[in-house]
Formats: sequence, C-alpha cells, structure tokens
Amino acid sequence: MKKILKTRAVLAVLIIAIVFAGCPNDNEYKGQSPAITTSELPNGTVGTAYSQTLVATGTPPITFSITSGVLPSGLTLNAANGAITGTLTGMGEFAFTVRATNAAGNTERQFTIIVTHEDDGKGDGSPGDPFIIGSLESLVKIGTGDDDFSLDASYELAADITLPATPPGGSNWTPIGNWPMDLFNGTFNGNGRTITGLTINRPDTEDQSLFSAVGAGGIVKDLKLEGVSITGLSYVAGVAWYNAGTVTDVSVAGVVQGSEDHVGGVVGQNDSTGTVENSYSTAAVSGGNNVGGVAGLNSGTVENSYATGSVKGADGVGGVAGLNTGTVKNSYATGSVSGQIRVGGLVGNNITGTVQNSYATGSVTGQETVGGLVGVNQSGGTVRDSHATGSVTGQETVGGLVGVQSGGTVRDSHATGSVTGQETVGGLVGLNSGTVENSYATGSVTGAVGVGGVAGLNTGTVRDSHATGSVSGEQWVGGLVGVNQSGGTVRDSRVTGDVIGTSNVGGLVGLNYSTVLNSYATGSVTGQDTVGGLVGSNVSYGMVQNSYATGNVTGQDEVGGFMGATFGGLVGFNSNTVQNSYATGSVTGNNMTGGLVGQNLDGLVRDSVALSATITRSGVIGTNFGRVIGDSSGTLTNNHGLATMTYHDAPGAVGNTTFPDHNALDNRKDGADFTNSGMAAWTAVGWDIKDTKAAASENSPWWWDSTVNRPRLWFE
Repeated sequence: MKKILKTRAVLAVLIIAIVFAGCPNDNEYKGQSPAITTSELPNGTVGTAYSQTLVATGTPPITFSITSGVLPSGLTLNAANGAITGTLTGMGEFAFTVRATNAAGNTERQFTIIVTHEDDGKGDGSPGDPFIIGSLESLVKIGTGDDDFSLDASYELAADITLPATPPGGSNWTPIGNWPMDLFNGTFNGNGRTITGLTINRPDTEDQSLFSAVGAGGIVKDLKLEGVSITGLSYVAGVAWYNAGTVTDVSVAGVVQGSEDHVGGVVGQNDSTGTVENSYSTAAVSGGNNVGGVAGLNSGTVENSYATGSVKGADGVGGVAGLNTGTVKNSYATGSVSGQIRVGGLVGNNITGTVQNSYATGSVTGQETVGGLVGVNQSGGTVRDSHATGSVTGQETVGGLVGVQSGGTVRDSHATGSVTGQETVGGLVGLNSGTVENSYATGSVTGAVGVGGVAGLNTGTVRDSHATGSVSGEQWVGGLVGVNQSGGTVRDSRVTGDVIGTSNVGGLVGLNYSTVLNSYATGSVTGQDTVGGLVGSNVSYGMVQNSYATGNVTGQDEVGGFMGATFGGLVGFNSNTVQNSYATGSVTGNNMTGGLVGQNLDGLVRDSVALSATITRSGVIGTNFGRVIGDSSGTLTNNHGLATMTYHDAPGAVGNTTFPDHNALDNRKDGADFTNSGMAAWTAVGWDIKDTKAAASENSPWWWDSTVNRPRLWFE
C-alpha cells in the first residue's frame, strides 16, 4: 500500500512540473519587444512633399513617438503606423529620436534629416544677384571666402532654417566675421525668414553674436532669430555685438547674457554711424555694465524699435539702451528693468544723447540713480515728448521719469507710476540740476528725505510743470520740489496733490533756498514742524513771489503729544522774502501759526493777503498766532488779513475774530482788514491784476477770476 501511495505522489509532481514547463512566461504572453529596422531617412528639399514610413518588428500593435529633438518643419509623425509625412517648409539639420512601443517593451533609434533649398548656392554675391543661402552649409560659409562667400558679398536667406541641436554646454555657432579687421560689409537679407536655435555658450569669450561685427557698409535686414541662447563675457548680442552699419526689420527671441559689459538683445554696441531701426527684442537680457534690451551701448540711432523682455545688470541698465550717447526715438520698452546704479526703463545712462517720442511701461528697480525712463540724463542730454508709466523703486536719487538730471533737459514729458525711495525722490526727477519744462507727474511719491512731486532736489529750473499725486516723506517734503537749492528756480508751476511729512513740509516746496515764482498749490498739507501751504521753510536767498496756496495746513502731534512750531497758510518759516502772494486755506498749529506765515525771522513779508477762514490752536501750550503772521522779528509791509477770519483756541472751540497779541507789532501780525469784495479790493491795496486771462503774462501774471472771487495766475 505504501508503495502505491508513493508512486501516486511522484506521478503528481511530474504532472505539475510538465504543466508548468508548458506554460509561457509573462513576456511570452505579451509578445515580442519591438525593434526599429529602418536605419536612416532620406534628406529633403524645401517646398517638396516628404513621405517615409518607419519599420519596426515585434508583436503588434506598435506605436511611434518622438522623445527628443524635432522633426523638420512641416512634417508630422503618425503614431499608429510610423509614417513621417508632410511638405518641408524649413531648412536645417534636424536630429531626433524615435521610440517604438508595444506591450512587451520599447526601443529607440536616432535619425537625422538634412533639408536644403533647391536654389542653394545660386547667385554671384552681387547686390543684384545675391548668393542664395539654402542650407546650413551655406550659412556657416558666409565670410569664409570659400566659393567667393566673402564679407563684402550679398546674401539672401531662401527659407526658415533651424540650427542643429547642441549637447548640454555646447555651441552650434561661430560668429560671422571678426573684429577689428574682418567686419561684415555686405548685405544679409533674411527675407522675413527665421533662424531658430542659435546657440553660443562661451562664457569666458568676448564678441559673441550671429555676426561678430557689422561695418559701416554692412546691412542685416528682414530677419528673425528665435530660440536664441547666447552666453558670453562682454560684447554679447543676438544679431551683432558691434554695428556701424544698418540693422533693420530684425527681431530676437530667447536669452542673451554676458557677465561683463555691452550686452544687448539686438546689438551690443551701436557705433556712431550705426542704425538699428524697425527692430525688436523679446529676449531676456542680462549682463554687467551697459546692458540694454535692444542695444547695450548706443552711439548711433535706435529708431522705431522696442524691447519687451526683462533686462538685468549692474551699472547703465536700460529697457532699450544701457548707455546712450546717440539718439533713441520712436521706441519703447515694456519689460522689467533692474540694476544697481544708473537704471532706467528705457535708457540707463544718457550722456549728451537724445531720447525723443519714446516710452517705458515696465517696473524699474535699482539702488541709486533710478528712473522710470532714464536713470541719469547728463549734461547735453535731452529727453522730450516721452513718458514712463511703470513703478520705480530705489534708495537714492529716484525719479518717475529720470533718476538724476545733471545739466540735461526734460521737456514735454511725463510720468504716471508710483515712486518709492529713501533720499532725493521725485515723481518726475529725483535730482534736477538741469531744466524741466512743460512736464508733469501723477503718481504717488514716497520717501524719507528730499521728496517732491516733480523733483526731490532742484538746483536747476522747473517751469511750466505740475504734479497731481500724493507726496509723503519725513524731512524736506514738497508737492512739487522737496528742496529748491541755491541756484534753483521753480516758476509757472502747480500742485494739486496732498502732502504729508514731518519737518519742512510744503504744498509746493519743502525747503526753499532760491526762487519760487508764479506758482500755486491746492492740496492739503500736514506735518509736525515748519509746515506751509506753499513752502515749508523759505531761507537764505529764498524768495516767494506772485504765488498762492488754497489747501488747509495742519500740524500733527509728535509722539508724546509734543508738536513743533511754525505753521503758515503759505509759508511755515521765512527768513527772506515773501511778496505779492496769498493763502486761503485754514491753518491749525500749536505755536507760531499764521494765515500766511508761521514765523518771520528777520525776513520780509509784503503786499500779501491771508484769506484763511480759521486759525486754530491745537495744543494747550501754544502761543504766537496771527491773521497774517504767527510770530515776526522781521519786516512786515502792506499785508492784509481777512476781516472775518476767526481764531479757535482749540479744535472744535467757538471762534472769534480777536487773536492773541492782537496789538503786537502795531497790528502788523494781523495785517489790515480785508473784505475780498471783488477785484477793486485787491487793486486798492496795490495789486496789479488784469481783467482777463488773455491780458496776463509771465511778467504781469495776475488776472481776475470772478467765479472764485480772487486773482489767478496767467497759465491757469
């Protein structure tokens, strides 16, 4: 019995073994893995039909896909049957990898298709019969002299061309020509075609671009560069690092970067005879000094051109040009711009150059000398008929349009973006030692020291200009100019925005050492010490003449409840001259508070009128209040105060027409009673006022406006 059982067990094991030995494994169930048997694909010609089918063995179904590289332009791969079909539209050397996949696995194979143009190499290189660039081989031959492909010949691109792919860290291009002896002085006509995939990776080498250098006789036109990736040391660009000829109707897209100087999206250096026109760059551009979205350095002309990519650098960084000693006109930039010093939305550093009819809209960020349009506009430089709308952020000398204007001119221009900085911050110009004329700013301005709606610090001329944005800061804060330094002039200008600060705060000028003429402010003014509706502090050789303020002036308590002194409807503190001027706003202050001037210390106030409705003492310890002057140790002549003006001993208190120390200085602090009953009341006290606006002028600025029952200035 035991033998029988043992035999049966052996038979069972044998049967199981036989069964398992006869079963297929997992892969055998799925079939045979694919293998691509097609070894190569034929080349093609632009404009012709192309049809090839990849063959693969293995268990069907087999699908096909591209895992790297690209097919020639115009071709597609049928995933189901491996057919590559279409009409070839672009030249180049196209390397790609095909993967075949089925249920059992996958396999890959690399292929290359070279596409040329049937007219490749035709022509004799003359302007009337240019060489036809119909292949990658012909493109790289330009300028070598082979087959007469010289640097002086004419060339025409027959179709779009894609440059071959490069390994990581590699390059596929050597620039055409060589500086300084082998400049391209021929003509390259792209015919509206595109070169794709220009790659240069030589971070330690200068002079990197499609063309090394274009001479005075050279022309590069009607060409698009897409997918560029260019890295060099200095003098780096998309089209030409140096141009003394003409670059027209070209575009660049991709990345252009250098670690040092003269880096541009289109050209690195545009020489004095060079022209870049009707061109643009969308490339991201970065470098060290003199970095621009179109041109790193422009000494020639950039016209009807623009850049939309971001631009980054250190010194001399601009949305269109990093450094401009030539002309930039009818151009614009929309990308963000960032750097350290001399940073501008359009031009970083403008030296004796011209910026005309151009604009920038991108945000601008830097440390020092930062402007929404131009970082610095130096002596001989001109900015006209231009504007900036982007926000501007920096530390020192920051302006909505120009960071620093050093002897240059800004005319018929404006800025609308917000401006934020610390020292010398202006809605239009941070520091002005040149001329600002017929220009304006509307953005809010925020800073600490030397903050103005148009200029933070002015030692030049601001005329026929205005600001409408709010202005806030700490010291020397003005609706138009923070500090009007010796030699500075503010005339025929106006402010409508509110102003808030701590010390030396004015509706028009925070601190004035020079001339304020024929100007006005209408916004409210708030501060803690030395606050005026028009000028916070008028000192040294300061003169305020033929000007007025209509905004309310309010003194704020400092921390601990203490408030500073000198609050005036027109001027907070005066130690020089105020004449032929008036103020209408109510004034609130703790000490030395007047409807026209808070304190007149050895200065002259004459022929002026205070029309404030109320003067209010804001603290319990304050003294020295008056209809015209709060406190005076200077000269007061022929001044008048509104007869119905009331004094409030505290905010909310019942007012009366009797002021403290009313009899002091023979009533001159309060001025003679004034009824403001019409134009005759003003002329009776010596004012020269014209009947109509048309009769007024710069030299005789006042005209009577019956709708507001007071005189207004000639330009209103």
